[in-house]
Formats: sequence, C-alpha cells, structure tokens
Amino acid sequence: MLKNNKTPIILISSTNENPLNKYATYQLYLSSNENHFNKISSFSTRLSLLYILDCMYTQFFKLNYNANIKYKLNTYNKLSNKK
Repeated sequence: MLKNNKTPIILISSTNENPLNKYATYQLYLSSNENHFNKISSFSTRLSLLYILDCMYTQFFKLNYNANIKYKLNTYNKLSNKK
C-alpha cells in the first residue's frame, strides 16, 4: 500500500539479504557481523539504531520546524493541563 501511494520507505536492516529490500526507497544498513550468541546484551546494536532513528526524526522535524514545534508545545500544554 505504501509503495502504491508513492510513500518513500526507509528500510533499516543488516546487510544480509532481506525480502523487504524490494519495497525500500532507501536502505540504511547496520552491521551484520555481530555474533549475538556470544554477547551479554545487544546494547551497542540498540544504541546504534536509536542514534539512526533520532537523526531521522530530527531531519523530518526540521522540514517544517515552526509548525512542528507549535504542535509539540500545544500538545504538551493540553496534556499538562489535564488531571
């Protein structure tokens, strides 16, 4: 449906073959060389993904900064006034 509506799709995945590649307009790759079985936690993977998502959010937010900041502040005000 997104492809039919010409909605750009960003796929964030490893470099391994992925059946979703054919739908993606853009692809961002995370390392596929990690051995998850020998790790205590996936901290670095989660941190890397969070960084990518934060960067993307920032870029989209600034496309219409004034409207977005107004919406954000209005929403915070509505939430803080509710009890």
